[in-house]
Amino acid sequence: MFRKELLPGAEFKFVQRRKRVRAGQQQKLPGDSLSTPKLNRMFSLHQIKQASARVQSGADFPEFVQDLVKIGVTEYVTFVRDGHTVYFGEEDFSIQSEEIYDPILVTSETNKEKFMDYLKDHQQGLTDYRAFCKKAAEVGVDRWDVDMNEMTCTYYNKLGEKVLVETIPLPQAK
Repeated sequence: MFRKELLPGAEFKFVQRRKRVRAGQQQKLPGDSLSTPKLNRMFSLHQIKQASARVQSGADFPEFVQDLVKIGVTEYVTFVRDGHTVYFGEEDFSIQSEEIYDPILVTSETNKEKFMDYLKDHQQGLTDYRAFCKKAAEVGVDRWDVDMNEMTCTYYNKLGEKVLVETIPLPQAK
């Protein structure tokens, strides 16, 4: 399997990916003693929209990620400038969403400390998605990459430099 990397100019290239689970093998997910077999499957934007419809704020993010894992998403990259996202699955499957808002300017100067404050507010449910994206753009965050295998969300600036890597927590029991 190949892993995509973003090149300057927002072009993807594919490089050899870390070990993957083969069809029919069991895969242990965080919090599970044993999950169902991880099968090669394609997913649709409709399924992704259904999962995202349940998201009210950043506080719902861990549950959203688990919903995407269930439909076969292994990774996704969201671009702050217009909100479009590229979703990846097994066997090099990918699908891209449309932009979800008018383009915004992402500043070239990165302010990690302010971004961490904005992220904390968003994760506590104090901002909606668009407000968070606008704040991220103001402090130089260009995109984020969510890796379901590693359970991480990595934020990047316009130069492709990592601004922050965070571990995605398990959803809170309701």
